[in-house]
Amino acid sequence: MSTTEQDQARTMELMAAATQRELEQAELVEFNTWAAGDVAASGLDAVLGLEYTRVGPRGCATRVVVDQRHLQPWGVTNGGVYSSIGESAGSVSAFLAAGGLTQVVGMNNSTDFYRPSRAGEVIVSTAEPVHLGRTTQAWEIRHHRESDGKLLARTSLRMAVLGAG
Repeated sequence: MSTTEQDQARTMELMAAATQRELEQAELVEFNTWAAGDVAASGLDAVLGLEYTRVGPRGCATRVVVDQRHLQPWGVTNGGVYSSIGESAGSVSAFLAAGGLTQVVGMNNSTDFYRPSRAGEVIVSTAEPVHLGRTTQAWEIRHHRESDGKLLARTSLRMAVLGAG
């Protein structure tokens, strides 16, 4: 088994554990090592610098330190960053809430913006379930500025649970 295959297998073990309980700190470190690793393996999470701070059966929380790559030409965080964080946090949460045994896919991602963030600030996002149905789920992801707790944006994410028949 290659290192990549071993990493993927360990990530699936962590995901299975997270369907039952919140991951412990050491497990989060492993989970984030995968998420921050090879972009080909972990995708947009690695590009964004997304760090998971809580992963469990009732949702997850993330953290992103805003830097130049996240900004619009006007010096504020691009709205797509919030939408992408919402999609990532909500997708992981939905997968875990569905038991970690079936694929979940986004049906709708709508993000409202309330105030800007800038380079050097930290966006803390929390995904919480609104509806956990057999074939669909709805999640609310709230994005706050870490330094003062102010709400920056809110993502509503609707997910389809595939194979739920």
